[in-house]
Amino acid sequence: MPMRYHLVLTTLACVGLLVACNEDPGSPGTLPDASDPGEPPQIGDTGSGGGGEPPSDTMEPRDVSDTSDRPDSSDTSADTSEPDDTSRHDTRSSDGGERDVTDGGRADAGPADTSDTSDGGSGAMTMSWDFANGAQEWKAGLTDYPSDWNLQKFGFEADIRSVPSGLNRSGTGHFLSSENNSDDLFMFLKRKIGRGLQPNTAYRLNWTITFASKAPSNCVGIGGAPGESVYLKAGGSTVEPKKVVDDGNYRLNVDKGNQSTGGPAASVTGHIANGVPCEKSEDKYKELVRNHTHTSNVMTNGQGELWLLLGTDSGFEGRTSLYYLEVDVTFEPTPN
Repeated sequence: MPMRYHLVLTTLACVGLLVACNEDPGSPGTLPDASDPGEPPQIGDTGSGGGGEPPSDTMEPRDVSDTSDRPDSSDTSADTSEPDDTSRHDTRSSDGGERDVTDGGRADAGPADTSDTSDGGSGAMTMSWDFANGAQEWKAGLTDYPSDWNLQKFGFEADIRSVPSGLNRSGTGHFLSSENNSDDLFMFLKRKIGRGLQPNTAYRLNWTITFASKAPSNCVGIGGAPGESVYLKAGGSTVEPKKVVDDGNYRLNVDKGNQSTGGPAASVTGHIANGVPCEKSEDKYKELVRNHTHTSNVMTNGQGELWLLLGTDSGFEGRTSLYYLEVDVTFEPTPN
């Protein structure tokens, strides 16, 4: 064999040997891809052909503000620390007929919470209460009815509420309302005077009462007129006026008289008819003022305390509703 053919065969044999040595045993005849298994896989690559796109259910950060699976700490529906708005709530006493309508928990110890003035050397002192400033420790009550009846029978309401439209003022008043189903009902306010007066001293009480009434004049009503048969009374006593059971009925423990007759604890100032003729009445409130000197002097106790009493004694067998707006009382010391 000529030498040149021998060299050609030798060269071809060597080339074949090199090819055989570099072949991928798993993929015969295919050269390996430099980007294949030798490169580390991308994080989140599931081999689904997403090109390394992270699946939404594994990479989405958890919203730690979502607390739907546990109680919401911001829910204050059961928060008992919120102060109760007692200017529109009342606390009924155990006997079911007296309500303490307070002004948002405001403490009122006496004259310091009112507008009070002294009259030089005479010793007289005037105290004033404007119910636009809340109840100011005036307490509401109802009496003169069978002791086995409850207040639901009378629809008794007593609270501080916005005055009705049509008056020459805005703000609030002390609202009292009840249905006289016992034919003889006394609906009242009372207040303790705790300081500012001399102990064991008799005082003449001069009242100025500003109130709003919707009872028209000269009307005919059940048992009596809605205006002229509802008597406004004012006075005071040394002891606190309280309801007591007397022969199966609730009565006051102090003598306020009965209907058109007064007593040592309360005397008649007039009636609540508002002067609007019955035939022209539109069921609207009208502001009225009553000036009154209580017919009996009132003694303070040893601590210089006494109680004021203001209310309506009704012979009208229907509903009476009033807004007490302002009360002024001058305490004038007198000889016993």
